[in-house]
Amino acid sequence: MTNEMLSARAPYHYRAPYIEAAKFRDVEDLCLRELDPEILQHVSYYTEGVLGLSFDVLEQADLPATSRRSAGTGRRRRDLESFGRQINRAVEELNRVLEPLDTGVLIRVVFDAGIGGLIYNRVNTRQYLIGAALRPEGLAAADVAMSKLATRCRSLLGLPGQNPGGVDSDTQGPPSGSHITPPLVELSPDADPEDLRFSELGRHAVRPDDLHYAARCKDNGVNVVVDVFDAPALGSFFLTVGVRRHRDLYETICRDLSTLTANFARAARAALGTPLRTSVVDVEAGALYVHDVGAGEYLLGVTLDQQRVSEAERRFQDLAARFLDSR
Repeated sequence: MTNEMLSARAPYHYRAPYIEAAKFRDVEDLCLRELDPEILQHVSYYTEGVLGLSFDVLEQADLPATSRRSAGTGRRRRDLESFGRQINRAVEELNRVLEPLDTGVLIRVVFDAGIGGLIYNRVNTRQYLIGAALRPEGLAAADVAMSKLATRCRSLLGLPGQNPGGVDSDTQGPPSGSHITPPLVELSPDADPEDLRFSELGRHAVRPDDLHYAARCKDNGVNVVVDVFDAPALGSFFLTVGVRRHRDLYETICRDLSTLTANFARAARAALGTPLRTSVVDVEAGALYVHDVGAGEYLLGVTLDQQRVSEAERRFQDLAARFLDSR
């Protein structure tokens, strides 16, 4: 969005002393262009956890107070910038956990709290962007805007795009018949009726086209897993790390979700004032989708195909909604 489309009041603009204005002018212009009081109210730029640039239209947005406090603009801004600092270490830790999968580093993380959300986008090995969409109806558009902003910032550095969120993918459907491989279903010995319900819904949700894996995890255990990793169409995704190893690693992640997401959840809750509901962890090759049901229960989805990240996310969200609505 151009500044003319904003309020007559100029956007907030902070530049850290270590930032050379001339070198970052193009980055600043790109960030300012994306601000929108209805969609993307805050954008900031970090180098290894150190704030370099911060922009927002919080004063123009007329946002509702958070559930925890009636936050003024200054406090809300500090909370968002603090989240950006804290996220660096959490991303590094999660990268170490995901490394054995050989699916690449985190390039995008979306935190949805139901009242709005926060977005992380990698620019390069040291730099990243944080965006805040503080209205629930604006998060999807803000997510796309941040993905495109990250790609443009990478272009300034001579780096190719990484297609965060799969936003640059061809949306044409997969070849007819690619969904016929029957899924593998694994239930724990103590499976309850809800696990059986999830397994049935999961059978219809996973497919080689987009959503490749779904699991229900509770109290650090894996109750049910449904996947289509054995589908011939997915063979190229297992050239370096085999199918069995993928299953083992995702089950380990499932068991440890409460620990793995703790730093993210704590930082995001401090910034948004309410617990996280869902998170999308987008790596270079595919994504993980996490739905925090509460009381130690999580739903996990996975796609291995970066071109299908958006489609798989929608399919996982539909699976989660159907499962939770059936209770």
